[in-house]
Amino acid sequence: AIMSTSKNLEERRKALENVFFERENEKLLARLREEKEHTAQRQALFEVTKIQDEEVLDHLLEVGIRAETWLAISIFPLVEVAWADRVVHDEQREAIMNAAESHGIKPGSHARELLEEWLTIRPDPKVRMVWMEYIEAVSKVLSGAAREAMREETLELSRNVAKATGSFLGFGHLVSDVEAQVLEDLERAF
Repeated sequence: AIMSTSKNLEERRKALENVFFERENEKLLARLREEKEHTAQRQALFEVTKIQDEEVLDHLLEVGIRAETWLAISIFPLVEVAWADRVVHDEQREAIMNAAESHGIKPGSHARELLEEWLTIRPDPKVRMVWMEYIEAVSKVLSGAAREAMREETLELSRNVAKATGSFLGFGHLVSDVEAQVLEDLERAF
């Protein structure tokens, strides 16, 4: 009986070990899959942005920017201006969607979904920090003329969003103080 109990305990111990190692292997495989996926996403993002700084690429990935959504980051300053006064107005939304369309962000795309999410729920402040890193990294790979063109286009589109709702008695377009501050911040980013 002792022999049989001992054998039974040994079998149970082995069964428990097998279950334990099976679970550990599943965790390890899941972690390896995640790492492989992250590396693939970083590579895809590099290919569309040409940003070589892995830390910047990782930060972009952290806030949800993927190769298929990276176009949305170019429109992000417009979102910042729209949220400056804590409310995105219909006119601002329309101006942003028109700009998005002209930048190749088509309805139904992942970039469009991300942009619509940003216009519905104010983006985490981390996104702004990542955008600043993105601009710094892009500035390193663009020529002076290309960087200046990007800066001018971004600021012009951002001003248009700021002016979209600010009129006084139907005359002119006023930019609120908070919108003006965001525009200044954006200009300094370049």
